[in-house]
Amino acid sequence: MPIQKIEYAAKRRGDLWTATDANEVKEVVNNNADILSGHDTSINTINNALDSMSTQLGQNTQTIRQLSDAFTQSVWLTQAQYDALVDAGTVNPDIEYNIYEE
Repeated sequence: MPIQKIEYAAKRRGDLWTATDANEVKEVVNNNADILSGHDTSINTINNALDSMSTQLGQNTQTIRQLSDAFTQSVWLTQAQYDALVDAGTVNPDIEYNIYEE
């Protein structure tokens, strides 16, 4: 149901305000109140869904960080230190090796 407006003609001093006029005001106000109440319910539902999504996003972000830390180690070392690992055959394929610039 769309938002309604009061349709009777503007009143001037001395005009009659009839029961029909009063009932129209009541009907329009009550119908619009029902519409607004429905919007309020929809907004609360959306806010709850957004809160839930935000919580899930935080949990997903934490899980991704944990997985990233578990599967990707990053090591910084000098070229000489890396060469020593290569010579010793101890380079780990699961580690990201970063060489400092000299």
